[in-house]
Amino acid sequence: MVTMNLMMMLMIVVMKKLADDDDDGDVVVRVTQTPQTLDELGEGLLLWEHLDMELPATEAKIAPLFDQFAILDKYEVKVADDVRARLLDLPNKFRDFQQTLADADIMLKKHKVCHCSILTHIFNLLHLTVSVRSFVHPFVRTDLVTTIFHGS
Repeated sequence: MVTMNLMMMLMIVVMKKLADDDDDGDVVVRVTQTPQTLDELGEGLLLWEHLDMELPATEAKIAPLFDQFAILDKYEVKVADDVRARLLDLPNKFRDFQQTLADADIMLKKHKVCHCSILTHIFNLLHLTVSVRSFVHPFVRTDLVTTIFHGS
């Protein structure tokens, strides 16, 4: 009886770990969204960096799940078919997750370059504006501008 209760508790823990996998869907959506602003780009890059750093730890969680299910099988604990299917699909989902991170990395780097280019153009325009202002400023203070525009 104690062994069966222990197995049921183990099964609940394993099912909870599998259920936590669904929470990662929001993270995947956020890291793959095309950034429209610098803030979104910064958030995407930080999230990608965090997920990339956590990748080995995430992968390390897969084998113990299979081990826990092996224990459940050993004691002939009934596991729902959908739970077993999710477990068997876990390596495929992890590979998809790795590919998604690789794709997100490429996309975020491309948008980082694009945003940098836009900022460079804006900076150059501002610099040009300051240059034009400093060039025109002496003429504004003289009667030359009045003569040119008013014909006097």
